[in-house]
Amino acid sequence: MTNNKLQWKDILIKWADKNCIPELTTRNGESIGIARNAEALIAQTELNLSHIKLDYLPFEICYMQNLELINIEFCGVKKLPNSIGSLGKLSSLLCGYNRLRKLPRSIGKLKNLEILELQNNYLSYLPRLAGKLVSLKKLCLYANNIKILSSIESGYGNLEFLDCSMNNLTTFPEISKLGNLEELRLGMNKIEEIPDFIDELHNLKVLVMQGNMISKFPSSMRLLTKLEALYLSQNNLETMPDWICSLPKLSTFCMSSTPLPNNFEKMSLAELYVYETNIEVLPKLKNHLKLKYLNLTRTKISEIPYWLEGAKNLESLAIQQNEVKKLPSWIGNFDKLSTLFLDEKAIERLPESISNINLTKNLAIRCPNLVLSNMQISWIEELKQANNDIFIQVECKNFTYE
Repeated sequence: MTNNKLQWKDILIKWADKNCIPELTTRNGESIGIARNAEALIAQTELNLSHIKLDYLPFEICYMQNLELINIEFCGVKKLPNSIGSLGKLSSLLCGYNRLRKLPRSIGKLKNLEILELQNNYLSYLPRLAGKLVSLKKLCLYANNIKILSSIESGYGNLEFLDCSMNNLTTFPEISKLGNLEELRLGMNKIEEIPDFIDELHNLKVLVMQGNMISKFPSSMRLLTKLEALYLSQNNLETMPDWICSLPKLSTFCMSSTPLPNNFEKMSLAELYVYETNIEVLPKLKNHLKLKYLNLTRTKISEIPYWLEGAKNLESLAIQQNEVKKLPSWIGNFDKLSTLFLDEKAIERLPESISNINLTKNLAIRCPNLVLSNMQISWIEELKQANNDIFIQVECKNFTYE
């Protein structure tokens, strides 16, 4: 580091001016930009440069010793300076959506770092940081080029959240010692097997494995008694193990391609996503009053389950590319429903009661043979007038709305 304080200040300000970085200000309670004098630069605790086009962060950033947060998301940054490791107070480093290909080893010196977000970059590996990032709780590596996480176990012992979805992993990472891990996201990789040590992740609440090549589960998975959400769609499974229905806290379940597990009706779910299966009937859930989200896509179901009428807390309903011919009249009784997705070729009419639903988030109807009544057309238009934030897209025989 240079001892010339005037020089480092001038370099930072010149860099900021060149890249059109605004002078430090506050917008909606959030600090934006960078200070323009030495005293304020040293005092600055947040460096938020999100969406400002940058190639790099300068070495001199290390003089901003009070920084607790750096946000350079969507900046196009290609490299981080080695000096970043001297920012001893840094707790959040947000580098998602850039062009990073590697990380400086000095990042392991950030003893107080709790959040490290690196999603949507070009990383192919992580540096070995054994025992270094002792405070790290969240590590996001979504959408990189990582093939193996060989150093993850020893260097990130207090990790609670790990997202390595959409990479090139072929094996499950060696993470048996991450006993604090609560959420693990490994979707859209090439993983073939879940290891027996999965039960050592005894605090795991969310496990996302969709879009892999898994064909079976270890029996030890049944010991994940704190598991609340399990995503297993788009794998090579032929059956779904019965013990899934006995996981005591499971409230979110996503599956595809296989028959429903035996004892499915004993499940107590708040969210259920069923894709690409040959099921013709969806059995009644043990506690259907708990159900808030239901998605049935590309199944053989021809009728909406009768018991759904009692799911008074339903907030989101998706009925897409099944064999459904009509909706029941009680569909209009869902006073908490905010999202409706309907994509069925065989539906020709909707019950007038559908106009009773006060949707607030999403309405998407794609039914080429559907003829809407004037009342239903008015209902769609009034939804938008009442709430400009709602997403509406309708494609049917006599009406289109985008």
